[in-house]
Amino acid sequence: MHNTVKSIPVFPKDARVCFVGDSLTACSFWVEYVYEYYLEKFPGTQLRVYNSGISSSNIGFLMSSFEENIMVWNPTHVVLMIGVNDMVHIHGTHDERAATFKKDLKWITDTFLERGITVYYAIEPRYKYNVENCTIIHDVTKQLALEYDIGVCDFYTLFTPFIKDHDREVLLPDNVHFSAIGECVIARLFLSSQGFDFDINDTEAMMKRIDLTYYGDRKNIFDRKLRRIWCAEAYILRPIVNQPVEKKLERLFNLIPTRAYGAWRDMEFLPVMDYIELRPNRDIYIQQVEAAIDLMLEEAAKNV
Repeated sequence: MHNTVKSIPVFPKDARVCFVGDSLTACSFWVEYVYEYYLEKFPGTQLRVYNSGISSSNIGFLMSSFEENIMVWNPTHVVLMIGVNDMVHIHGTHDERAATFKKDLKWITDTFLERGITVYYAIEPRYKYNVENCTIIHDVTKQLALEYDIGVCDFYTLFTPFIKDHDREVLLPDNVHFSAIGECVIARLFLSSQGFDFDINDTEAMMKRIDLTYYGDRKNIFDRKLRRIWCAEAYILRPIVNQPVEKKLERLFNLIPTRAYGAWRDMEFLPVMDYIELRPNRDIYIQQVEAAIDLMLEEAAKNV
C-alpha cells in the first residue's frame, strides 16, 4: 500500500467513464468541459463520458438507482464525488459520523469493484459553512483511497485557494454550487490533476484568464443545442428503463427526430447556462456527441 494517494490517470481512449455524484456533478457543466478537452486533445477518440450525477443524492440514493442511472451506460470507469448530502443525515460524534460515512463509501465502492469497474474518487470542496462535514468527507475518502490504492482528485485542497480569495466569483449565492467561472476552475483542476498542462498554481493569473474567456467580449454567446445534446446523452435512457420492449423502442424512435431541432422535451427542466464559450471545434464536437448517442441507441436496441 502506498503512503500517499495516487492521482487519477489519463482515461484510456476506449474508456466509458461515468461521473457519479450529487448536484455538484449533476447540475454543473464541468464534466462536459473535461470531456470537451479530451475530444480536442485526442481527435477521433472512442472515449465516452456520461454524467450520472443526481441532484440531492447521497450514497443510499445512488445505490437505489444503481442499475438505471449508472450501469445502463456499461461503464469501465467511474469518478465518484459524494458526501455533502450524506453528512447532513449522519449524526453522532465526529468519529461515529466518520465511521458511518466510511461504511457507506465502502459499500458503493465495493459494488463497482465487484462489477469489474475501475473506481476513482473526487473529493468535494472545503466549504466555509460546515468545515467539520467537509473534513470528514476528505479524510475518509483519502483513507479509503489508500486502502483500495485508487486515484483521487482532491478538490478539497485544490479548490480552497479559489474559495478563499474568489468565493463570490467561483460559487453561486448558496455558497455550495459552482458558478460558471467555478465550473471552469474545477474542470481545469481536474485535468491538471491528471497531468495535463494547466498552470493552477498562480490563482490570480488563472482567474484572469478564465474571466477574459467566459465573461469578456463573448459574454452573451451561448448555444442551447450543444448543451442540450450533451445533457441528453446522460439522460436519454433513464425514462425507459424497465419498460416493455415495445415502449422502449417507441420512446427511442420518438426521441431521435427531436435532435435535429435541439429541443429535447425531457430536458425542459434542466437549467441551461447563459454564459458559455463557443468552442472552436463546436461542429466536430456536436458530431462526436451525436455519434455517441447513436451508438448508445444501437446498443440499447441490441439489449432489449
